[in-house]
Amino acid sequence: MKNIMEMPIIRLNGSSYINDMELKERYKVYNDSCWISLLSLVGNPDGAIVTVDEPVSPLLTMDLEKRLKTALEEDPADFLVVDMCYTAGHRLCVWKDQVFTKNPKFEESRFYAEHQDEIEEIDVMRDRNFDWKPYMDRYLELISKYFDKDHIILIKSRCPKWFATHTHVRKVQKKSSKAYNRRIKELEDYFVEKTDPYVIDIYSHYFLDFNHKKGYTMSSYEKPFYHHARRLVSYIIRYQPEKRVFTEDEFYIRFGRFIKYYDNLFAKNNTALFMDDSKFIDHLILSLGRPVLVEFEYDIVKIQQEGYASIQEILDKYDFRFSEGLCTCLKVVQAVEEGDLFRKGVQYEAIYEYKMKIVKAYTELVKKELEKRGWLEGPMYINEVHAGTFDAILRALDAGKGKEAKKILFAAAEEDFEHDRIKECYHKELEVDKQLAPIRALNAFYEPVQVDLWGSCITREILNEDTGRFKIGKYAYRNSFLFAFDEPIPYDDTKFENLSLFENSNWRVGYIKSAFHKDLPGQLEATGSKWLLLDFYDLICDVVKYRGGYLTADSEVRGLGFYKEIKDDCELTTVEDVLSDEEIKARFDTFIEFLKRRYGKQIIFIKADVKLKFLDYQRRKKAIRGYKQATLKKKKAFLQKWQDYFEKQMDCHVIDYAKDYDADDLCVSGAFMVHYEKEFYEKGYQALLDIIYRG
Repeated sequence: MKNIMEMPIIRLNGSSYINDMELKERYKVYNDSCWISLLSLVGNPDGAIVTVDEPVSPLLTMDLEKRLKTALEEDPADFLVVDMCYTAGHRLCVWKDQVFTKNPKFEESRFYAEHQDEIEEIDVMRDRNFDWKPYMDRYLELISKYFDKDHIILIKSRCPKWFATHTHVRKVQKKSSKAYNRRIKELEDYFVEKTDPYVIDIYSHYFLDFNHKKGYTMSSYEKPFYHHARRLVSYIIRYQPEKRVFTEDEFYIRFGRFIKYYDNLFAKNNTALFMDDSKFIDHLILSLGRPVLVEFEYDIVKIQQEGYASIQEILDKYDFRFSEGLCTCLKVVQAVEEGDLFRKGVQYEAIYEYKMKIVKAYTELVKKELEKRGWLEGPMYINEVHAGTFDAILRALDAGKGKEAKKILFAAAEEDFEHDRIKECYHKELEVDKQLAPIRALNAFYEPVQVDLWGSCITREILNEDTGRFKIGKYAYRNSFLFAFDEPIPYDDTKFENLSLFENSNWRVGYIKSAFHKDLPGQLEATGSKWLLLDFYDLICDVVKYRGGYLTADSEVRGLGFYKEIKDDCELTTVEDVLSDEEIKARFDTFIEFLKRRYGKQIIFIKADVKLKFLDYQRRKKAIRGYKQATLKKKKAFLQKWQDYFEKQMDCHVIDYAKDYDADDLCVSGAFMVHYEKEFYEKGYQALLDIIYRG
């Protein structure tokens, strides 16, 4: 009988996926048969027998000599923990009917050097004709002699669609992930069918973790995954439960990760990766703000564990002795969601103090209240940034405190030019209605300047710094001016009704449809916007020639379902490959003529600069990924040439800060040749204010 204090012994068969769980802290672990495909661990009894004479690594010896059987006998274990990552993702090498795993140790071996010309490789991941079952059967036959189903634990895996890097969540761009996921599912399903093991199936709750030295691998997950899986392994070993499959997520882990990635998730509209808005606790979390979640993380986890089903139930039963701020925020959420803007005891100002997401619904309440009263004539310029100021003036006027309302009005001015403008608006409204002048002046003060955008994320990100001074009339995206004045390109317009071809995005449908119809100039004519913000990133995007016309089509566009349908009829190229300098100049002439007629001198040209390196999260400079340096240098020179040409032809405002900043992996969308440090966008926004507001 095993001593109660004696640690159970575990043998690992698989990859770093299970080795990284750090089970050695709790158990005696044999990992000398890790990093070897399960298909080659036992090998072919009819194949060649290899004997290792020279000193080599235990891992290599295990594979070359097929020593798993010996290891199981000489070093018996209580439990076998298995994953299929290495088995699905690594090639096999066949030599004289014997199979080996093509891992780094094998490729560096003397054996491989001597027999490389005789070796045939099998691409386990992609080769659909490869019959792997006989190899797996030999492995299963062997392990079943040493472990019954209650002592085998399978840790399932897939390559997720998302990966995490510092505090960002981004899409995985691995072409091989589909083949990998298909193969690993087949291997896991077969293993489960034959052995009926305990199954830990929690991979879908986690993302890949970006390794800043190696990039990301398809079996390298976030650290919380390993903590979660390790706890489940411990639970299974200790209790041998009747339950065989474990799939549930752990709320406190999910919640902690949501807080970590919070800003990026909201910036990229990816909150659904963590939170289901139809569930009470998730909806509540989405209504609060990051400061609330951080300060009261423990309380929110406890509230979830208690299973409360409404805010009122929480307010009635939860002990808020050490979390009064959370109580305040919950009362705000409850009142706003119930449409009550004047509930006694509710501190609505907490919305701004705690940066609560309920601000959107709150803003609508303020708008409806002002509409009901009819205090404002014409359009209302209330947004989420300023709704609290409108509300404060409204309450002051209700209380008969006109001087306080005036004080709140003038406090809205952050700069001298704004103070003068508020003063002008106030005196103008005094002539119409002295009592309502403060709130009417505030509305007039916040009337935004409408601008059109023609360009890329460079310009759009600058406007993301805006607090309500600007309104976008038209955002012309992925629609190069070089081709915007061409004849329409034939296309079946009914395809635009199938949103699934455009990642269910009406916005994508809009800009792609416009690129086919060549109707962007007409759309800009109709916006009524006073200013145009412009950048030329589209000049260095890839171009697709389709049915005699040209479309701007970077990797984002080419990843859409609609493009895959027309791909066979497309020719991928670049601007400089399809147009000569003279042809480009002719198209510039058409473009410039349109700009001068439509916007006059109210054009702001934001110059871009192609970067060859970027700052990683540790502020180290690294080469831009996905492009050869020669390609980037070519794009840089081409863009600079035509930006300078345009600047000489136009009498317009120019923002030329990009050359002073690095590309930055901390940018919302990650490291890219034109994704710059945050200060670039902040400085660019201030330049817009200088030009349009400050004169």
